[in-house]
Amino acid sequence: MDQEVSLNVSGKVSPAFLRFSPDGDHIYFMTAGSSRNSSDVYKMTRFGGGTELVATDIASEFSFSKDGIKMAFIRRDLRTNAHTLVIRDLSDGKERELARKELPDGFSLISAPVISPGGGKVHVLTAPQKTPSSEIVSISLSDLKEKRIGT
Repeated sequence: MDQEVSLNVSGKVSPAFLRFSPDGDHIYFMTAGSSRNSSDVYKMTRFGGGTELVATDIASEFSFSKDGIKMAFIRRDLRTNAHTLVIRDLSDGKERELARKELPDGFSLISAPVISPGGGKVHVLTAPQKTPSSEIVSISLSDLKEKRIGT
């Protein structure tokens, strides 16, 4: 049976992009971007209640591994405009930088990197500034090798 539940979010947090956890027990959402063009990610149970800060300074949408333990996203360094692909372990909060692109190359900030169903790779769109199209690349979590999939 479907039932509406009111999700009360404090006034200091303005939700933007949202996603359910793979098990459906939590709602994760980004805050509306600030002047530094990055957002924070919070989670709350699907039944409402308080929010918990999960990750900060995120420039892209985010996605989860199939088991819900890892989260993938892009960070942007505004000083250099470099983009970094990051995996965050939600069980212990540790982050791992998988790849970094410097101008004129970069990752797409309007889509989420995707963790493969088996958890061994992350697929992400690149957004080179000198070409009219993006490319899909796959990055292995075991050796961090990048493989071009196509445009």
